[in-house]
Amino acid sequence: MGVYVAYVYVIEFQKRGLPHAHMLIWLEESDKILDPAAIDRLISAEFPDPIAHANLHELVKVHMLHGPCTSARCLDEEGHCSKQFPKSLREDTLYNPSGYPLYKRRPIETPIHIGRRTVDNSWVVPYNAYLLEKYEAHINVEACSSMKSVKYLLKYIYKGFDRAQIVVRTVEEDGQTTTIQEPMYNEIQMFLDVRYVSAPEAMWRIYTFEMHDMSHAIIKLFVHLPNMQQVYFNTNSTIPDVVERAATQHTTLTGWFALNTQDEEARQYTYVQIPYNYVWKITQTRIWVERQRHQNIIILDYIRRLNDNDLAYNYALAYINRYLALQGKSNRDFQLLLPTGPVEHLIEDEYDYDQSEEQEIANRNIPLLNQEQRRIFTDILLAVNENERVSHRLFFIKGIGGAGKTFLLNTLLTYLPGNNHRYIAICYTGIPASLLINGQTIHPAFMLPVPFLENSTSRIRNQSAIADNIRYSKIIVIDEISMVHKSIFNEIGRKIREIMNNDIPLGGKIIIILGDFRQCAPIVPLAGKNETISASVKCSQLWQHFVKYDLLTNVRALPQQNEFKDWLMIIGNNSKILRHLENGRDTIVKVPNHIIVENVTESIYGSNLIEHDFR
Repeated sequence: MGVYVAYVYVIEFQKRGLPHAHMLIWLEESDKILDPAAIDRLISAEFPDPIAHANLHELVKVHMLHGPCTSARCLDEEGHCSKQFPKSLREDTLYNPSGYPLYKRRPIETPIHIGRRTVDNSWVVPYNAYLLEKYEAHINVEACSSMKSVKYLLKYIYKGFDRAQIVVRTVEEDGQTTTIQEPMYNEIQMFLDVRYVSAPEAMWRIYTFEMHDMSHAIIKLFVHLPNMQQVYFNTNSTIPDVVERAATQHTTLTGWFALNTQDEEARQYTYVQIPYNYVWKITQTRIWVERQRHQNIIILDYIRRLNDNDLAYNYALAYINRYLALQGKSNRDFQLLLPTGPVEHLIEDEYDYDQSEEQEIANRNIPLLNQEQRRIFTDILLAVNENERVSHRLFFIKGIGGAGKTFLLNTLLTYLPGNNHRYIAICYTGIPASLLINGQTIHPAFMLPVPFLENSTSRIRNQSAIADNIRYSKIIVIDEISMVHKSIFNEIGRKIREIMNNDIPLGGKIIIILGDFRQCAPIVPLAGKNETISASVKCSQLWQHFVKYDLLTNVRALPQQNEFKDWLMIIGNNSKILRHLENGRDTIVKVPNHIIVENVTESIYGSNLIEHDFR
């Protein structure tokens, strides 16, 4: 339907106890409904073609017809339908800038029979085809152009719960005089006595589900002439008291004037900018107080329309909230906003691929794979396409720096969605993760706490969207595996088995781990060499199940860099050029003189330093 910039919704419980929602959504400027064509694109008040859209046609018959009209349901005292059904038939949609539009409702050749009723398009409640087919429920969708819709929803927020009051009065007769004994008024007891709560509403409230929500916090700024502000007072107040109180209590406008006389910092802000930096504190005098929680920037960004920066900001809020959840916290604990819209939905958006585009990239990159890469790529695809018939499902790709591991992975990660397969790509640290398509770091991907202790566990709920993503992903890739502690690796394996509900190593998933154990090892505080080695995933019981592949060709190094490349390999292989000191901890490496650079900046930029003025 478009990108929303604001929303408000209210949950209401019908007389028989079932809940329904009233929701109002504002769309961003480019998606606003401003003409009949836009209305017809999103909303229909007609039966669809029974042949071309058979399922939708049946759903309209079941869920989107008004009536039959009865006095108990919608007829007024004069016998007319309060919802104005049946509607008038018309050939096109008429846009109404001050209310609801008149929807296109064309005559149909063959009336539709539902039981004893005969209906046509005049009885169809406006609907959105996508929402109706997705949820298979009554969802009335209207194009709103009037402020009355906003007032209607806000009325539901503040009207309170259903009430039923019964009072039994005692009548005493004394001759011709009748006296009625009034019950003692108890406000608290009356609140409890008259409140009517059905079982579904009770369940809703016990589980603390939201009864209403809105995307924006609204601050009302008063504008008035000097001494012309509105004044509220009790009827038993005296005029002098009212005047005195009005003279000493500021409005938001006069409070802003007073603030400017005392606070130099406030003078840089206009009236409408003040709420982003100051809070209106209702005390005896009412004053603007500087914000202590520094929410101004968040509020400012939050109330603008959702452009690309706002979407990125919303994603950031979603991820921050997700990370904090690992520690039992949320954004609100740190004075941050919660993301707009369901968090799980934001995270799910990462897996919304353009299949044709991904397939095109894969087709372009596959011919560029060298012989070593192509062999690995082919074996992985065999496991993907043959499903459980291939026992070889755990791959370890060992490769030196520059051997093309990332290129091989990204080629695979474009091939998978192009063929309707989902994947998860993770790294231990952020920079390598940013090199992978849709890469993420290992702790949030599996909801692992930080720091991760030996007895720590994943906090993924088995029925959550994150668990579903693991469940339905064809491949899970873990890069920079040499840095992963075996306890983390073991917990990932345990959690995948739990989600997949089996005892197969790593849940029977296709797992690809990559890395070079010559490089960074797991971080073990205050540990020696032996403790660090024992923390490696090579010491995990899962390691024995992986099949090893080697990428030996350095495709990154230029011919003139071969000597330096070979020298690095000698160091990595712990050969004779390394001299270990007597303390057993430190090692000395002698660097050849001809590869030592005297001035790094000059060596890199050369004549550019002379030819250009970088001031």
